[in-house]
Amino acid sequence: MIKTKTITQELIKTFRYCDICEHPAHTQCCKCGKDLCNKCVEHEKDDYDYRGDCYCKSCWDAGKEIREEIAELEAQIDKLNDMWDEKCKNNES
Repeated sequence: MIKTKTITQELIKTFRYCDICEHPAHTQCCKCGKDLCNKCVEHEKDDYDYRGDCYCKSCWDAGKEIREEIAELEAQIDKLNDMWDEKCKNNES
């Protein structure tokens, strides 16, 4: 025997809202994890080496001196890679 039974199910949907202004969020700060909307993202880094890193204003401001030091170290790394490339080119001769 076949009987038909109606079963309903409650649908619960979760939405993320910006921790700063409470607008719908689209990303998170990669340092503190706050949910951020488009207008509360202070800086977004998106190039071929990285996924898009987003920062809230508080974390972006807190990292100013550290970002400057990182940039200096990256410049030194670039210089060392150039020196390595030059040594390899000289070895081919």
